Amino acid sequence: MDTFNFPYHRVSTKEPANGFQISFGNGYTFTSDPEAPDQRVFTLYFTGLQWYVSDADGSINATKNASINNMMALYNFYKTQRLNKTFVYSCPKGMPS
Repeated sequence: MDTFNFPYHRVSTKEPANGFQISFGNGYTFTSDPEAPDQRVFTLYFTGLQWYVSDADGSINATKNASINNMMALYNFYKTQRLNKTFVYSCPKGMPS
C-alpha cells in the first residue's frame, strides 16, 4: 500500500451527519445510532508547489524535492491512487484519528 508522503500541507475535516434524525415537534428530536463508522472527508491545501524542469532536455523532473513541493510528484501520486485506491495518510499532530 502506498503512503502519502507530502507533509507540507494544511488539512480540514468535514464530519458527516451520522445516524437518522427526525423532528417530532415540541422541540423533540430523535436521533438513531449510526449503522456504520463515520466516513470523514479530508480537504488538503497546498501552497508553494512547483514544477521542476530538467536543464538537459526540458522534461519535468518528479524526483527533485519530491516530498516537499514537487507538483509532478504529487500529480503522479494522484494518477496512481485516484479517489478509489487505499493509501496510508498520517493525520497531523493534534488531529483526532
